Amino acid sequence: MLTPYHDRVLRAYLHAKDCGVPARFADAFTPDATFTSRFEFETSFSDEEPRVGLAAIAETFGLLTKHCDNITTLCTLDSVVTDGDTLRNKWIVAMTNRDSGCIRVAWGDYVWTMDPEAERARSLIVNMRHMAEMGPEHAEVVLVWLRALPAPWCDGQALVVDMPALLGLVNLREYFV
Repeated sequence: MLTPYHDRVLRAYLHAKDCGVPARFADAFTPDATFTSRFEFETSFSDEEPRVGLAAIAETFGLLTKHCDNITTLCTLDSVVTDGDTLRNKWIVAMTNRDSGCIRVAWGDYVWTMDPEAERARSLIVNMRHMAEMGPEHAEVVLVWLRALPAPWCDGQALVVDMPALLGLVNLREYFV
């Protein structure tokens, strides 16, 4: 079950990440928290070394916002699973490349380890299941689609109802439904 503090942690994380507000990471993570990205596909930026501490986490996402904008993340409420201090949920993110205007759409799941006393996360593992990069001509349709959904939480079925018919999104429907 998603608790109010789980929701606050996730919202603080997304605000920090998507809007480039590094101070908000302190509202999401304990000072010694770890952040790890795991990729299920080949990528030139794959680095599965954990980032430890708020400064390292903020630096990681500073690189993201340096190269990308229009970052939009949604999570599916119907995918939330809690087990003790662990929270899992599916997510989707879209972002445009500042230089080329190309759009990337990625999806996967978050694995949060929470600290109930601090009401912050001790760790976050981001499992990236798939990423599609499409030309700049697709950016607006993808961003309009995602921004029309309730943020940050929506239903997996609702996510795919008005999904644009783009080749890069073919695997998305089966992941969220």
